[in-house]
Amino acid sequence: MHFLHAADIHLDSPLRGLARYEGVPEEQVRAAPRQRFEALVAHAV
Repeated sequence: MHFLHAADIHLDSPLRGLARYEGVPEEQVRAAPRQRFEALVAHAV
């Protein structure tokens, strides 16, 4: 038996204040949690 534990994924977090950091690739950072979650689900399946 294997366990897969995932917590604090923050899928719908708006990441407020991200724009105030110069040079941050906002779209990539905003998309990362959903992409990682999809990878996690794929791995589990």
